[in-house]
Amino acid sequence: MSLEEIVETTGGRVRGLRRQRSLIFKGIPYGDDTGGPNRFLPPQPVKPWAGVRDVRQFGPSAPQFGFEPQASLNNIATLDPGQSEDCLVLNICTPGIRDGGHRPVMFWCHGGAYSAGNGDLDPERIACREDVVVVSVNHRLNVFGHLALDRSFGEEFASAGNAGVLDIAAALQWVRDNIAGFGGDPDRVLIFGVSGGGSKTAHALAMPAFEGLFRSAIVMAGHDLWKRNTIEAAERTTNEFLAILGVARGDIAKLRAFSAADLLNAFRQMGSRFDPAWGRPAWKFWDKFSPVIDGCTLPEHPADALAAGASREIELIVGLDRHDHFARLHAAEDFGWMSMDRLREYLQPHLADRTAEVTTAYAQASPGATPSSLLAEIVTDFDWRIPALRLVEAKAEGGGRLARHYFTAWTSGAVGTSPLVFDRLAAHNDDYLDSYVEPYDTGRALTGQVSPAFAAMARDGNPNHSGLPRWPVYSLENRETMVFDFNSRVENDFNGAQREALRGLR
Repeated sequence: MSLEEIVETTGGRVRGLRRQRSLIFKGIPYGDDTGGPNRFLPPQPVKPWAGVRDVRQFGPSAPQFGFEPQASLNNIATLDPGQSEDCLVLNICTPGIRDGGHRPVMFWCHGGAYSAGNGDLDPERIACREDVVVVSVNHRLNVFGHLALDRSFGEEFASAGNAGVLDIAAALQWVRDNIAGFGGDPDRVLIFGVSGGGSKTAHALAMPAFEGLFRSAIVMAGHDLWKRNTIEAAERTTNEFLAILGVARGDIAKLRAFSAADLLNAFRQMGSRFDPAWGRPAWKFWDKFSPVIDGCTLPEHPADALAAGASREIELIVGLDRHDHFARLHAAEDFGWMSMDRLREYLQPHLADRTAEVTTAYAQASPGATPSSLLAEIVTDFDWRIPALRLVEAKAEGGGRLARHYFTAWTSGAVGTSPLVFDRLAAHNDDYLDSYVEPYDTGRALTGQVSPAFAAMARDGNPNHSGLPRWPVYSLENRETMVFDFNSRVENDFNGAQREALRGLR
């Protein structure tokens, strides 16, 4: 029989659920409703409640369409039942709250670019195996979290373009003030995430609102880390959005009068104008609304900020998997049957006059590789590995505590390293170990290496553990990379010829 557990928080008492090995608290509010008078404002403090609040069901997700393009083809009349602008909630899984534990805290940012997703997650395996507290968070997305409203709408809306990431900072403030009651140590907080969550983590390194709220960070396959959404670009997007709605700049009353469904439908109209194939840039669909370099809440791009010395005392890991996201976002229709001429044709819009140079360099680095396999390698490096390396290199340039870099030999598709951390497909709560027929596949083998490393990062700011060869920090001289594989190893300048071939293109 399950026993209920009650914890006092700054908003009021919450009742979670004790399972066989852990306690679970779901849908705890960390901020006020973001709809109505709070729409497009920075996150507001949660309104305290009386009595004991049951937190045994996941809370609402932010308003969104599904991540797949076909989910955005039709207008909607109302939000899905599980969605609401009252979405500032978080979830906690802890091994215990009455045992005096001061456990490391692993704060998870979900993926889905800046358009979709939620923090619904069952991290019991890593929480209990590694004796850590795991927190996951919901926050505003797409137009609700990243509509850049200039000061013509009022000074209070100056940070609207970054409201979704500021929500995450508010959640971390809640963790700082409350996590001790759940057995966690507020001075040992790791922020991490995959894909969109990796990008959110990278932006946390560059935003003043996050200072002092975490000690370490892991950027896993950060989504479009190369993108620079300047205030000028963001305002062009806003103008397009307002034109669809027929709203004049400064008319906040009319903008707020639209239902959440109306705003999502306008977002769909913008996105439907772009083909989500990599050759016709997918990022224009997914990232019409994303963090804005506004000079204030986000002073500069994360790589620039790190190179200038931001987050000097933060321990950082950055990495990705083999062919990260390639299958879902990038594969050409004729993948598997491409000729070299077709490969160059496909890449030319992106590599321009460097196309022949890059494809030749990759072919020489991988003798016998087919054009299709070269496409997978080039796209992964161009869109994911090289931008990730830019963050690692920037941390080395900025001084302070240096970053570590990893690459896994495991082809993850579009879920990143998350199954290796949580021992399950985090985006879907599928049981990872039961989802593969082959009992000795690479992913299963790597779980016992990656999961303890990430937990050790939260615990001590150092991922080294007995199951790994020594993992050094990344230096510009040696470019050390931990290559997770059946026989994990550290390589200097991993795939260096390919890195050099893409120099200056991201």
